[in-house]
Amino acid sequence: MKLCLIFCIFLTLLSSQQRDLKKLENLTNNIFFKTNPLYLEMIFNKKAKINQKWYEKGEVVENFFIKEISMHSVLLQDLQGSFLYLGFKK
Repeated sequence: MKLCLIFCIFLTLLSSQQRDLKKLENLTNNIFFKTNPLYLEMIFNKKAKINQKWYEKGEVVENFFIKEISMHSVLLQDLQGSFLYLGFKK
């Protein structure tokens, strides 16, 4: 009887770990991890050329909202509210 109880507890813990792994997998499959690489090519007249297309502040590129365009970088924000700086390659 004790062995059966221990086995049932083990199965419960195992299924709990599998659910936690599934949650982690779902987190890593969010928009941030599925976007194509972004390449900042040029900034001119408050516009940024990213992946061969011109964008202005307030527009959306690959599920990122352009918050700011400075002389040397672009500040992006994803749907979860995380920020990403996009700069020139050195």
